[in-house]
Amino acid sequence: MTSIEKRLKNLELLDEAIANEDGEWGNTPEEWEVYLEILVAGGAVEEDIPFVDDDYYLCPYIKIDGSICNKGCIRIEGCGDHWNSKNKGPGTPCKTKSCKKSTRIESGFCRKHTGSRYKKYKKM
Repeated sequence: MTSIEKRLKNLELLDEAIANEDGEWGNTPEEWEVYLEILVAGGAVEEDIPFVDDDYYLCPYIKIDGSICNKGCIRIEGCGDHWNSKNKGPGTPCKTKSCKKSTRIESGFCRKHTGSRYKKYKKM
């Protein structure tokens, strides 16, 4: 059983994700994980932060690709890289058809494909 299936089972949501009657959960465990993180971030589902042991937690930060950091850390807020970051959720795919990178930039293009707009902002 994968970690997302264990999390869903603990929250009594595994049957709902498997049934996927509304199509909200998606078809793969990766899509289930993204949807669960959206529910947790929005407050629709309350999940206890998992402990690694008595003094450590797992970082709950959602990376741009939709995966969870899950590094062991001493802060409940997250690991050294993410404890002070705003959790913006997963990114969206770059609008360029051949590019598979995720982005959170408003234009919808990754840094490589923003062209001159990115260069202008970088100089400022």
